[in-house]
Amino acid sequence: ILTCAIAAMGICASVWPTLNIHGLHNRPWPWRDLLRCVCEFMLGLATFRAYASGKAARIFARNDVALGISAAILFVVLFNRGELFAMLLFPALVLSLSLNTGWIATLLSTRPLYFLGEISFSLYLVTDPFRGPLRNFVQFMHPEPLPPYLAMAIAAACAGAMIFPAWLTFTLVEKPSRVALRTLFSSRSSRSFPARSSSEP
Repeated sequence: ILTCAIAAMGICASVWPTLNIHGLHNRPWPWRDLLRCVCEFMLGLATFRAYASGKAARIFARNDVALGISAAILFVVLFNRGELFAMLLFPALVLSLSLNTGWIATLLSTRPLYFLGEISFSLYLVTDPFRGPLRNFVQFMHPEPLPPYLAMAIAAACAGAMIFPAWLTFTLVEKPSRVALRTLFSSRSSRSFPARSSSEP
């Protein structure tokens, strides 16, 4: 399954110039989105299997491995070496960060980073609706192309501004939905497999 997922992603990357992991516009083939997401889901399953097996811990627990994978991803992104390679490196990055036992694990366990990890899915969800209005506002205020340092500063400020709505979404939508779904499925499981009484053999 993992081989098929990597092969399918390779085909997508070879047919189209980019996998458009930052959002798809003017899609040349609508089903590419579904294929790409299914392949990424398979990579996620394979990553979890590797994590749960414990076989990868000896290699991925080291700080230099996590730093090396991070540097490789940064190189691919900054020098535009292909989104496919960045996406294939991310499962290894997840493994290295989740299995790390050094100072990187200590850093990621600090309260601010732990909080950002908790709201990360909500942050992902709320960012896209705000991206267009914020970009239009910046272009209205500054029609000329922005200097690189100013563009980076504005991007950082906009990213920071997304934390509050992400926290609201996490608190008011994600957490209650998670509890409701767990309650629903646990109650269904109890009805499907009723507890045996002590008198039963």
